[in-house]
Amino acid sequence: MENNLGQGKNLKDDIIDSLSVEEKSIAGIIKFLQEKGNKVHRLVLTGYLGAMVDFGYLREKNLKPSRIFSYDPPASQDVYRAIGNLARTIDEESSGDACLSILFFILGRPVFMREIERCNVDLPREYKQANSNNRTKYLEMLQKKGIRVPINNPMIEPKNPNSLQVYQFIRQFVIEQYDLKKLVDEENAGKQKTLDQE
Repeated sequence: MENNLGQGKNLKDDIIDSLSVEEKSIAGIIKFLQEKGNKVHRLVLTGYLGAMVDFGYLREKNLKPSRIFSYDPPASQDVYRAIGNLARTIDEESSGDACLSILFFILGRPVFMREIERCNVDLPREYKQANSNNRTKYLEMLQKKGIRVPINNPMIEPKNPNSLQVYQFIRQFVIEQYDLKKLVDEENAGKQKTLDQE
């Protein structure tokens, strides 16, 4: 007897893979799953999608006659959104440049403009075009993570990398992500920062 849940494969991950690139109707999701060799009955999939919406994995909108599903990970699961949210909180005006500096530092490579757009901030102002022999490799890495980057999307890097800004941002990021505010001694942290700068 055929397993309706995709012959033991992880149906949830395949659905998220399908919707990471673009939103789809149930028919579109079924087509994607079949191409990956994951056969699932439409009624089973409909119920599974409904559960994923209820648990917050997916968003659903009704565009009659179709129901359209999209994957919108919470900020805690999407580093771009999390970085963008914090950058806007710290300084909305320079949030694009802050995101570029942080991503450039964390990823250890030039950043695609599309990645900055995923942070949901204004585009950076202080950047320079980057050329890399690894461009194709980077595009493939992002594609595997479900991030579609146009082939001609520019790669950029900070014009004047600001190490202090990066360290302060990462510190604040960790404090926010792990709710450490009650454990932090801001007065001593300020003194330490002053000593480091001297």
